[in-house]
Amino acid sequence: MKEREICDQVEFDNRIHPLAAFILFTSTLFLLSILIVVFKFRESFIYIFIIPCLVSAFFYKRRLYLSLILILSADAVWVTSHKMQHFESSVINILSITAIIIITDEVIHRLMVSRKKAEVLICNYQKELQKQNEELRKYVNAVEHSANTIVITDKNGIIEYVNSKFISITGYTKEEVLGQNPRVLKSGKHGTEFYKKLWETINSGKEWHGEFLNRRKDNRLYWEAANIAPIYNPEGQITHFIAIKEDITAQKEAEIALQKYASELERKNAELDAFAHTVAHDIKNPLSGINGYLTLLKLDTEGILNKEQSGYIEMVQQSVYKIRDIIDELLLLASVQGIDDVKTETLDMGSIIAEAKKRLDFLIKELNARIVTPDTWPEASGYRQWVEEVWFNYMSNALKYGGRPPHIVLGADIEPDGYICFWIKDNGPGLSKKEVKKLFTPFERLNQSSTKGHGLGLSIVQRIVKKLGGRAGVESRKGGGSRFYFTLPNSKE
Repeated sequence: MKEREICDQVEFDNRIHPLAAFILFTSTLFLLSILIVVFKFRESFIYIFIIPCLVSAFFYKRRLYLSLILILSADAVWVTSHKMQHFESSVINILSITAIIIITDEVIHRLMVSRKKAEVLICNYQKELQKQNEELRKYVNAVEHSANTIVITDKNGIIEYVNSKFISITGYTKEEVLGQNPRVLKSGKHGTEFYKKLWETINSGKEWHGEFLNRRKDNRLYWEAANIAPIYNPEGQITHFIAIKEDITAQKEAEIALQKYASELERKNAELDAFAHTVAHDIKNPLSGINGYLTLLKLDTEGILNKEQSGYIEMVQQSVYKIRDIIDELLLLASVQGIDDVKTETLDMGSIIAEAKKRLDFLIKELNARIVTPDTWPEASGYRQWVEEVWFNYMSNALKYGGRPPHIVLGADIEPDGYICFWIKDNGPGLSKKEVKKLFTPFERLNQSSTKGHGLGLSIVQRIVKKLGGRAGVESRKGGGSRFYFTLPNSKE
């Protein structure tokens, strides 16, 4: 038989007595049993059979495993009846076969465990892939329905993707632009240098921001604000470019219209200023004559006219004074607007305030007003004539709209930014938020029934202070008086 022929090929050398081999096997089995109990390694169970067999085979039958391999390779069945005559040989054969079976079982077990782990990993990977696909679908849907035009090109500028907004704005279909260069939208309004800088920017890995004047399929022009950025592969190489563009045609048209309006308004303001100067001078000269004649009339009719008639002359003369003041303020307002380069100097604020008070001396005496000023003032930089006008308007308002009798306090503080804040406080009833909003607006006056005015004073103040590099404002609340202020640069800085 084939089995016998194979077995006969195996040499059997009895190196030790079978009893000794059995004792050696038993001792090794006992030691390994202790190891598996102590360490609880599943894999150690294999060595209970493997190592004793190997040791016994080494001492007793060195070529036992060769015979097993030859038998198994020949698809033969080990017929143990041929070896029953040698008890010790049968024991080792059985142990060897058992060891092979256990090894095979362990290998199968490990393969099954590995397969189970692989199935779990594949399942987790499929779930993660499904999640990523869902996220990707959301992103694709967001890009496709974006309110902005989105275009993706390869690194050579060939269009690979456009979204729905691109189609609705340009009038081209996807089939018409895929595989084309974005130059199909060129209007011819941008020069070669414009596109050269664009490509240099994005090829260097930077984002490009700018505006295009492009042409639709129907030849109509439209404006786009664009951001173009490179897309990199895992190796850090540029593979594509993405352009996100917004249609700003309406905004551009509004800007152009606004520029035209501003230019027209500037032209009209210049004409209005020239007209105001002409009218003011032409009216001011006759007013001086009228005022002179009224003064002579008062002197010549003294004692002739009754009190009521004399009052009429006084009213006319007061009207002449008001007209003159309005003309002076209009001229000042026009001159402030027309001067771009103001020559400033270090101001003697004490003398400036003294001059402004002289102009209001009659009103101060009439209202029995008290004005408190500090002994010294910080040195600010400005234009003397204009700053005097600011103090005149602030004190005039404090006298007209302050308490009765007016109690007015003037002062100055140095602010953290180095500017000097000059202020004036009154003891008036204060202003509401609505009233505060109306201040510093031309031809708006404080809403007080006891006084009348033409509303130019505070607008003049704001224009003067702005020209001098400062700011003007007011702090007020009902029942707490008002604090008007303006700032000027510190002359020491």
